Amino acid sequence: MPKYIEHSQALAGGNAGTRYVLSHMARLAVRDSKDNVVRTIAAQIRRNCKTFKTLEEKEYCELFAAYKYVSDNVKYIYDPADR
Repeated sequence: MPKYIEHSQALAGGNAGTRYVLSHMARLAVRDSKDNVVRTIAAQIRRNCKTFKTLEEKEYCELFAAYKYVSDNVKYIYDPADR
């Protein structure tokens, strides 16, 4: 599973900080979409949601399954105050 990246500098505030974070998240999404563990989990989520007839039902199923996977398998750790 991909590891988190620790930053050595404080982020800018306001719009500049938001743009940086969103850009970084996009880079991580592209990087991690190639990881076999991530791809296997995503395929399992999609496979479990195949039976829904409407796109809206299928999307809801996939979103809920992804939320459930994260809430069951990812431990949240508070950000250090100085980061």
